[in-house]
Amino acid sequence: MSPNNLLTISQLKKRLNKLPRLNIGHLPTPLDYCKNLTKTLNGPKIFIKRDDCTGITFGGNKVRHNQFLMGKVLEQGFDSYINVMDWRSNNARLAAAFCNLLNIDYHLVLRGGENKPIQGNLLIYNLLKANIYPQKSSEAEKAFEFARNLQAKLTSKGKKPFLAQDQAYSKIAGILGYLYAAIEIHEQLERIGCSEVHFFSVVGRSLAGLALAAKNLGFPWKFTGIEITKEFTPKEYVFNKDSVGSVVSLLNLPQTINENEITVLDAFVGKEYGDVTEDSKNAVHLLAQTESIIIEPNYTGKALAGLIHQIKSKKINSNERIIFLHTGGTPSLFLYNKELIS
Repeated sequence: MSPNNLLTISQLKKRLNKLPRLNIGHLPTPLDYCKNLTKTLNGPKIFIKRDDCTGITFGGNKVRHNQFLMGKVLEQGFDSYINVMDWRSNNARLAAAFCNLLNIDYHLVLRGGENKPIQGNLLIYNLLKANIYPQKSSEAEKAFEFARNLQAKLTSKGKKPFLAQDQAYSKIAGILGYLYAAIEIHEQLERIGCSEVHFFSVVGRSLAGLALAAKNLGFPWKFTGIEITKEFTPKEYVFNKDSVGSVVSLLNLPQTINENEITVLDAFVGKEYGDVTEDSKNAVHLLAQTESIIIEPNYTGKALAGLIHQIKSKKINSNERIIFLHTGGTPSLFLYNKELIS
């Protein structure tokens, strides 16, 4: 690739630093070598990027997302935040945490949240004193209709509410957060004398941010994403003009990424989002018993299950260096206590 089609790290940092961003979170997070897991799987060397250690209410990748999203919310003078999410959502948890820190009223419309046990993230929403509106249905459109009515009601009372799902910036904040994370990881890899790596993670905007940074900075990185829901496709969620395309335009990046630059594995979802599969359950147990690192079975567990499958199927060269992105989600573990010990 021609140098004219690449940015330097300082150039990318300069462009990112022009955007509103909150310095909230425990960064950088560790990049740890998984010696025991590597030995057990008898495959390539595996590292884990511990973004479960970003701090703020059990951490996770959404801390990096909200550094940019909440920076924009403050810049534009919003005093209320409305979020529409699945009742188990990590996004909902971290948004609530940031709103508390910033003294912004938080309103959470929970899809399928009616009569659910006060456990996991739902317990934390309550501890953070979010205004919670549990919905009987998990259908997105019904929840959005409720949220827009709530937005109108708050506006009529003189509030300035930010409805996350109707704001374009919500679709790019995660990508922006992981453009920054890519620089952090590159510096960590330099310290251990490693450059060519293969990332495994849930396919989404965090992984897209890493891939976009690698493309524009010329890092020799590969990417595999694991689907954890059938509700939408990666093309709808990541590879569209509202997500990656918007970031490329906003930062005037010389390169974009295409679908074929991230390998997507779709065999680990199970019946639906939230379903615990045998593979994801086994992955949770394996990581706990080899590295004493805890993941939950719906999100990070399915991503690790995908990595384990690829190693055992000999679809990964043993000379590769793997980075598994631990995106957090720890509170959700406790929703699945019966499945995990059965």
